[in-house]
Amino acid sequence: MKNLFKSTISLFWLSITLMATTILWSIIENKLINGVIDFILILVMMVINWKANFKLMLKWLMFALFFGVTITIAFFIPRIEIGSNKANNSENNSQTETNIEPTGTGEIVVEGETGVLTNGSTWSYIGESARGGEAYLGDDKATATYEVTAKNAGKYNLYVKLSDDAMHMDGARSVTITVNTTQTLKYTHVSEDTQGWKWYKIGTATLKAGKNTIAFVKDESTGAAYVMDTFKLIPEN
Repeated sequence: MKNLFKSTISLFWLSITLMATTILWSIIENKLINGVIDFILILVMMVINWKANFKLMLKWLMFALFFGVTITIAFFIPRIEIGSNKANNSENNSQTETNIEPTGTGEIVVEGETGVLTNGSTWSYIGESARGGEAYLGDDKATATYEVTAKNAGKYNLYVKLSDDAMHMDGARSVTITVNTTQTLKYTHVSEDTQGWKWYKIGTATLKAGKNTIAFVKDESTGAAYVMDTFKLIPEN
């Protein structure tokens, strides 16, 4: 019976340690809700076990913190670097940035607030804010869809005008862009302070003459939103 009790206590503190690790990982991934839930569970479990030796509980709590930090540094952060490199090497990701608004003959300009929002919830909207009209995609798979009319068929360079505050990790604002449901482009977020709005060249899209559909889909819920003021399609020379 005594051995069973010791095993139960060991399993209890092992679960506390694993939860501490997941809290750190949630903070790194900007998944704050997950982190808060794990923290509450830890508090509940500690209250239940409060009658256990206090010094032992404090000792295990310090160990859990040390273990969580060690695992996060040794395992999870390298995974972030690897994932970032893979995204940057994607054939669809040819984006560049510029502080100068791109222009060109025959350009198509689309305002962010003219789209239609689907799959949005609390953290997504299309409309007016203190910044002006915009598309704000914060939820997983939140989608802003636009109907674009092209006078001529052909290849167009896609530019987007975005806002960022450098307060979230790389990838937190990433979206997948589909053109007529058959072409896929990618905006891979690199955290920076745009100090308002900044233009990014995403890549090349092929449009047909007449109506085209372009959709921006938030890759996941991260605590940060894809915030777009305008996008442009400029014919390739």
